[in-house]
Amino acid sequence: MQAVSSLGLAFPVLYDTDATAAKSWNVFNLLGDGVAAPATFVFDATGTLRAFRIGKNAGDRPHAEEVLEVIRSFAREGSTGLPGASFPGQP
Repeated sequence: MQAVSSLGLAFPVLYDTDATAAKSWNVFNLLGDGVAAPATFVFDATGTLRAFRIGKNAGDRPHAEEVLEVIRSFAREGSTGLPGASFPGQP
């Protein structure tokens, strides 16, 4: 949590320490390893899912700059973009 607070973000970041969210979003044990698949979900201010990426292996996750670029693209569009849009390179 210290890393997030040091960034001065104006939005909440979920720490799913007990896998409640992972199970709810069906990414727990998705890869058959008994843990949550690496998954990043970006919601807008209204709580609408805006973008997501679900990794294909433990190391498959977007870099922070990729996530921030997706968020910036919504702001540049002057809209909320497409619900459920994926990160670059994600089908």
